[in-house]
Amino acid sequence: MSRRRLLTVLVILLAVGVLGVGADAWRRHIIAAQREKVRADVEQLLARNRLREARAGVQLFLRQNARGLSAAEQAAWTQLDVRVSEALRDVARLIWLYDRQPRCLDGHEEAALTVLRALATAGANPAAERLRAQWRGRERRTALWLCYDADRLAAAGQRDEAITLLEGRTFAGTEDCARLMRLALLRRDDPAQAAALLQRAFAADPRNPDLRTFRGQLLEAAGQAGLARVEYVAALVAKPGDPLLRDQLAEFYLRTARIAEAVQTWRDGLGPEMPDFLWFKSLFWERVALPRPGSAPACPPGPLEPAVNFLRQLPPSRFFDATAFASVRDGARLAASRQEFFWLQLLQDLADGREAAALERLETRGYRGPAWDPELESILRIVLKFRLQQRTPAPGDFAVQPRAESRHFLFDQIERWARSAVEDTSTLPAETKDFLTGPQAFAGIFLAAGWVEAGLGLAGDRPAPAGAPEWYRFAVAQGLRLNRGPAEALAFLQDQPPSPLLDLVRGELLFALRRAPEAEQVMRPLAGRADDTGLRAAWLLASHELGRGDAAACEALVTGNTRLAASPRGAELRARMALARRDLAAATRHYEAAANDSLEAGIFLSRLAFQRRDWAEARRLTEALVARYPDELTLQANLEAITRAEKGGAP
Repeated sequence: MSRRRLLTVLVILLAVGVLGVGADAWRRHIIAAQREKVRADVEQLLARNRLREARAGVQLFLRQNARGLSAAEQAAWTQLDVRVSEALRDVARLIWLYDRQPRCLDGHEEAALTVLRALATAGANPAAERLRAQWRGRERRTALWLCYDADRLAAAGQRDEAITLLEGRTFAGTEDCARLMRLALLRRDDPAQAAALLQRAFAADPRNPDLRTFRGQLLEAAGQAGLARVEYVAALVAKPGDPLLRDQLAEFYLRTARIAEAVQTWRDGLGPEMPDFLWFKSLFWERVALPRPGSAPACPPGPLEPAVNFLRQLPPSRFFDATAFASVRDGARLAASRQEFFWLQLLQDLADGREAAALERLETRGYRGPAWDPELESILRIVLKFRLQQRTPAPGDFAVQPRAESRHFLFDQIERWARSAVEDTSTLPAETKDFLTGPQAFAGIFLAAGWVEAGLGLAGDRPAPAGAPEWYRFAVAQGLRLNRGPAEALAFLQDQPPSPLLDLVRGELLFALRRAPEAEQVMRPLAGRADDTGLRAAWLLASHELGRGDAAACEALVTGNTRLAASPRGAELRARMALARRDLAAATRHYEAAANDSLEAGIFLSRLAFQRRDWAEARRLTEALVARYPDELTLQANLEAITRAEKGGAP
């Protein structure tokens, strides 16, 4: 090749290279400009408060540009993601962002406080403390940080230190409300001082929904659970998107042994912007207590997402799988910080017959924080030691307060046995002693505690062997009815020896399955009995007769059972019969006879007074009902309607 031709080729190659470099630079410029345009569009949507569209824009961009972003671009989009999530109050997304980029909340104090409280509620204390440390010395919302610090001290049992911290500062206006609320709760041993502090908190910020929560906590501590429920519910109604208020209501239900309502409260809050601990708590209690039909929505990313996925993948026949749990990300920390894993492992020990391992687990308590069911732990320790070591309990073995006001008589028997200080089993009925040393002891204990699904799981394929006491057969039947449906419960009872109590349950199940003739045949022999079984059988049959329009048969059943005839339920049935024949005067007489003991009668009479525009009588009757049934929210609404009517407004 000649020198001239070689030179020409080199010039052409150089030109092509330059053009290539130029084209690549131009392409990068165009892409960067397009990305900047998208970001500007999302910023505009955020500025115009079109938050859902802004969220969709962020998600679409990050999905399409998962790779190739410069560090500066990644940081800018992360900050935009935080701002959109903060505006949406998307707690789940904020936790996910913080988990992956711990410095992303710098400059976003409200978001940091939201994430901090959610992490603490979820039990992710190390992550919460790291975030708190990042903001120490940079706080602008000083009152809220102070309250968080006081909450952590109180949770750790350092009540006096929490009080000292809260009393060391005061704040202006509405900012002082949260501090005063916490002081009121910590001073609840002095009701007058607590009430004064709560009144000052109300004066500082009367619209704060947290006031209702703190009033609920004070009422609960004072033993007024019904009034406390009203406050917890009102707080959530005022701010339904707040996951912490939802969790507080659900936890209240757990403390008062209303597990079904706790599960439903968590389940009702599951959504893409809610934190993952709602999923985890819901799934745990569904597994051990009350399964819910239908699948829950997908859990958002977060620290507990691996735990949620672990629970979802567990087969129904198991409470825990050590092999599968070994691959769970951060599993060791989760097992130490979440008490749920303690119970799942304990239940699996019992299901596998590893009673010595179960006792060791109870003795070492491999979780941090206070036990949330010390009564159940105490009973399990007592029974395991009796089975493994033939050791009868001493008074100190049951050094806890009962968890629920009304509890199963099995727990009452075990408590009396433990508190008797007699070193033999004479204080324990022989039937109970035999049961506690038999194969279904732990199934019975968990059924008695209200952990229905755990009890059924421990009962296995032969839930009631020969010789099992009647109360246990009843508990299994009711558990199957609640968790599996009336058909399975009835199939179980077909193989059980008859008794008045179990025949009553059979009749109820047959009514539930719309097999009324069979139900009547089972129940009619019971309706004349002078005990609780006879009372309920007569009432169910009379209600059935009234429902199909046979007033004479209904009256015969009421008259034929002396206890029903003299009871408020009998008066209610006679009042309904009178209403069916349009005899308002007779219905009123029957309801007046039961007014002191019947919610139905009280509502009828107060409504009658309201219709007569006798506001004073309507208020007197309704306030009397509220005093007896404080957690009936319908009554609160009725009082509000009466107040509006008294003022001349529309009822």
